[in-house]
Amino acid sequence: MHGYGIVNRLETNFRLLNLEIDGSPFDITLPVDYTSEDCVCPYDTLCKKTTGIYVRQHLDHLVFRQSSFNNTLLHTVPGVNVGCQMLDTVLQSNLSSQYPETLNCPCSSISIDYKQFISFQPTFHQVCSSDFVTTNWIDSFGSREILVADDIRSIGSIYFTTLSKFCNLSLETINNALFSFNSTKYVTRNVQQLDLFQSQTEKIIGDLEKSTINSFLQLLSIYKYTFIGNALFSGYLSSYGYTTVIGNSSNSLNQVFFPYLYSPDENDSSILCSCKTSPLTCSESTGIYEASGTDNFLIFIVPGIRVGCFLTDSLLQSTLECFFDQQCLNKVQNFTVSTSRFPFTTTALKYNSTNTQYNTNTSIGDIVDNLMIEQWNNKTSFMSYFEQCNSQSCTYSYTRQGDLRYILTTIIGLIAGLITILRILIPPIVSFARRKKKPLTSPINRPQHVSHTRIQQMLISLKTIILTLNLFKNINKRSNNQLYRQRIATRIYLILSTLWFTILLLFISLENSTHTITVEHPTIDQYNALLRQYSDSLYCSCTTISVEYQDIISFQPRFHTICSSIFINPTSVWLSIDYPASMFDEYDYPTFRTEPDDFRNMASPFFQFISSSCQLTLQAISTQLLAFYSTTLITPKLISPEQFQIQINQLVSGFIENTAQVFLNSLLLANNMTRANMLISGLSSDSILTLYPDYYYRIYYDYEYVYDNTDQVYNGTLSGTKCDCQYSSWCKQQAIVYNIDAITYLFVIPGKHIRWLLRC
Repeated sequence: MHGYGIVNRLETNFRLLNLEIDGSPFDITLPVDYTSEDCVCPYDTLCKKTTGIYVRQHLDHLVFRQSSFNNTLLHTVPGVNVGCQMLDTVLQSNLSSQYPETLNCPCSSISIDYKQFISFQPTFHQVCSSDFVTTNWIDSFGSREILVADDIRSIGSIYFTTLSKFCNLSLETINNALFSFNSTKYVTRNVQQLDLFQSQTEKIIGDLEKSTINSFLQLLSIYKYTFIGNALFSGYLSSYGYTTVIGNSSNSLNQVFFPYLYSPDENDSSILCSCKTSPLTCSESTGIYEASGTDNFLIFIVPGIRVGCFLTDSLLQSTLECFFDQQCLNKVQNFTVSTSRFPFTTTALKYNSTNTQYNTNTSIGDIVDNLMIEQWNNKTSFMSYFEQCNSQSCTYSYTRQGDLRYILTTIIGLIAGLITILRILIPPIVSFARRKKKPLTSPINRPQHVSHTRIQQMLISLKTIILTLNLFKNINKRSNNQLYRQRIATRIYLILSTLWFTILLLFISLENSTHTITVEHPTIDQYNALLRQYSDSLYCSCTTISVEYQDIISFQPRFHTICSSIFINPTSVWLSIDYPASMFDEYDYPTFRTEPDDFRNMASPFFQFISSSCQLTLQAISTQLLAFYSTTLITPKLISPEQFQIQINQLVSGFIENTAQVFLNSLLLANNMTRANMLISGLSSDSILTLYPDYYYRIYYDYEYVYDNTDQVYNGTLSGTKCDCQYSSWCKQQAIVYNIDAITYLFVIPGKHIRWLLRC
């Protein structure tokens, strides 16, 4: 009916109006707008609001005939709604205002898939559907010229490829989460009241959104911290550079990595940051550079775009503000087209504050932190839940004042009962009273044996009655012989009946009978007392058969002291340990060969990795707790404290083991990918690149150098054997503090081993 726009007679979805223009009437229909709910019937048939009792006041000056009354609300009726369609309104209303305690509607199906009454239609940031993530735009950064690394034309291709991957990864993450969510069960024994249903589904939806985002960010953080903890060497030469120092022979040179420095402040180039000590945040503005001889001059800064140690982290620090500005975009495109092998132009993004939760200068990192989502667009249908619940009947009780029929029925019943009682009691009472009222007569002296004679006569009469008692009288059998047999049969019958009743009485008196006693709404003390006394037969049914873990279990994890120590404090000097500036030349190139086991070489990445491990652990536990707390314990009856504790202990131990295993699996995945791809560390902890001369054809080169990868071999001071990183990623040796010449060492750090934690 929604698609047809059928008007109902109560005009709850459309109003029929008559408009007079120049004396001519016109009939029009206007859709009802439930302004309190920001809902219009043609777009959503589930629009509703709480109804009440109104007083109409006539307003003569209005032109609209149907609107010539002003309605004043006198009283709100809680629990009863009015909306577009009556059936939908009834299903969304509840009887709680009339029968809050006793209404009970059992469900035929107590477990219902979430997908039956909750749906999602998420929308993403407009950049994910724009030209900026298409192949044409990405390919347009393929330059015919050699450009400096800070030029947007040099990094644009990888930037927008990564942005496109984030869009695809967000969509895939949400689809996977919704696939699992849709098959999860909502367990209810009875139809939930609308308010309770809405609060529960809002929490369920909120937990889904949080857990999906947290899981995504946790995985992203693991790879991010793997890169910085191992000081990986980027092929874009953005994190570490390299130079050469003379090796052991005059024909060989040793390659030495050194961290790049960036100038984060556009107004003060003297402020520098290092990719070794602050790899995640160290970045600077990018732009368009023009070459002049051997120098490059910045001619245009692209607003919002950053370049730094790792391009992914630089992208997350960047904004899209230039791509919302057509003039800024035109400048970028003009320079890009001039050097591109595949020129392509497009228009800027359109900003509309009513359609987005982001600003033009919102960082891409903040957008990614929200899975690139604009709105989840979730809808919950109580009507669909009610249909799936499929309640066959509802019961409720109430107290009311008697009406005329109830009063008449009660009076007639009381009179009839009173008449019956009086008919039984009055005759003997009257007889007794008449005997009492007989006139007294003078006593007559009789012989004492008269009372004796009466007793004898009574005994004789009783004997006669017993001897002549006949329960099997038959009018057709009246002979003495027949009467005698009937009396014998009567005696046998009475003897057997008495014997049977005696046996039955003994059996009943000796047998244990079961009595069911119901205690309404017992307290915990009452329950414990009953459990101690009737542990085998006590049965307490639960009104709510599913209870969320967060209502019965809580965690307050305590972490290793290193996670709250000065060693990982963001402002601590331990995170910025490096070689002194005197060991670098005027171009910030090292003048020494870096020793991989030098404490100063690996200290900053080492403590950064510990810091990130603490953060990752906290994030992993928070993510797992969010999912754990929303899980339900299903018990149709109350279980004993001992059973409850056993079950809770199993749940807690399983949660702890599962959380640790999930976290370790993620680390191992990053470890295996790092090792399988043979990624190089800027700390030279896994391999050494040695240069050998090779004659070159260009006349201004005497020879060129060819790099040869040599595995890093640790001396095995602990194990007594040498360890090759090609065969084992867990090679290690003692860390040493060298002299400033980086050749002689001062002392060995006790208990500390130098190794690349995820790979040599």
